[in-house]
This record gives sequence, structure tokens and C-alpha cells, in this order.
Amino acid sequence: MIPHDLRPPSLDTFGLHTTMDAYCREFARRTGLVVDYAGNLPTDPPTAVSISLYRCVQESLTNVAKHASAKHVRVRAQHAETQITLSVADEGRGFASDGRAPSEGIGFSGMRERIELMGGVLKVTSLSGAGTEVIARVPSRRTV
Repeated sequence: MIPHDLRPPSLDTFGLHTTMDAYCREFARRTGLVVDYAGNLPTDPPTAVSISLYRCVQESLTNVAKHASAKHVRVRAQHAETQITLSVADEGRGFASDGRAPSEGIGFSGMRERIELMGGVLKVTSLSGAGTEVIARVPSRRTV
């Protein structure tokens, strides 16, 4: 089960957009959160980019369910020229932020490492009582 969750076969079969959409719908069903997903992604980003963005969505949604006390999450994945931007935002309780998550736990540090290995940047913005947004920006054509 774990290998399937870390790299679902549907990434190869259906692509990143369809796989993330299905994951968001299943996550919403399991948790009761309203997950609003929309994406405009290239049909064939490099495998490493697809896996990294998929894992960021997984980790971000898990953090929302565990810590945010939110009811709604917005997930956006957009492709513009040579960059893919992923955003996961909630309206939950948030935390004081300086661009990093509190104490950079293993989840956030894992996301940051994955994104930076792709030549990208991970930014976390949050305000206590006003929610959190995780934004990952990666080159869409980098070969890793």
C-alpha cells in the first residue's frame, strides 16, 4: 500500500492532472473536508516533477487534516511557459510564519527537499487564525 501511495501507477496511465484530481476527491471523501481542485498542467511533465508535486499535495492535505481545523482546502496546479505552480491553501487556524513551517517538521522539510531537487522553491505563508498556503514552483521541463 505505501509504494502505491508514494507513486501511484495512475501517474503513468492518466497523468499528473487526473491523478491529483482523483486524489483530492478521495481525500475529501475520507476526511469530510471540502477539497476544491483545479489544474492546468502539461500532459507530460518529467516523472520526477510529477512525483514531487503529487507528494506535495499528499503532504499538504495531510497537514490540513491533522493541524488546520479547516473545513475547506483549495488546490491549484498551473502551468505557465516553463514553470508549474502548485498551491494548497486552507482557511484554518494557521500559525505565525516567516516563509517556513513551524519547526520545519519532517513533512515540510521533505516537501522542501523534493521541490529544491527539481530546481524549484517551496514557500509557506500563514497567519495565526487565518489559514495557511503552501506554494511550490518547479521548472516544468527540468530533467532530474
